[in-house]
Amino acid sequence: QWTDSIRGLTELIYSLQEQGAFNNGRADLKSITLCFEKTFSVKLGNTSSTYQQLLSRKKGTSSYLTKLQEKFEQRISKIEEQHLRSR
Repeated sequence: QWTDSIRGLTELIYSLQEQGAFNNGRADLKSITLCFEKTFSVKLGNTSSTYQQLLSRKKGTSSYLTKLQEKFEQRISKIEEQHLRSR
């Protein structure tokens, strides 16, 4: 079950679609959205409206993706620190 923000999931969906991450880049936003709704037990509603809201942000349009990147890099740093301590 998805428990984070709808905007965050919308950012993720649009980014993955743009990346061509599904069906060799041939999957459309509607089918990706339906898959995410089913997989994560969430209703996203009008994703194009949510996307328009993301575009109107004053502080960056991809804050969720930035946060994900920061968390991933923090995880890598922790693992590297643990590896150095265990030597």
